[in-house]
Amino acid sequence: MAKGEPTTIFGDGSQTRDFVYVGDVVDALLAAVGKSGGPYNVGTGEETPIADLHRACAAVAGVENAPRVEEARLGDVHRSVLDSGRAARELGWRPRVTQADGLRRTWAWMQE
Repeated sequence: MAKGEPTTIFGDGSQTRDFVYVGDVVDALLAAVGKSGGPYNVGTGEETPIADLHRACAAVAGVENAPRVEEARLGDVHRSVLDSGRAARELGWRPRVTQADGLRRTWAWMQE
């Protein structure tokens, strides 16, 4: 979208992922420095359908282009969401940036 190129969704768009803002990931990594526990899942615990993510990205980017839809790729999982409870308990880490704010921040950074 940033380059004005067409986007593609593989599958029907109902497949879900757990998207977390990169700054929150960095905070989790820093919280884990020097800790002997783990492994830790770093996620929001919220599932977002890929079609919904596309609409949210398009809104932030100010584009109205519909995605091209192609067959699902072999091996793609339909549902992926993380439980970051261990990171919360042992590291005191929780994601702080909402998906909407993370998309806005990312878009702004890409425009610099």
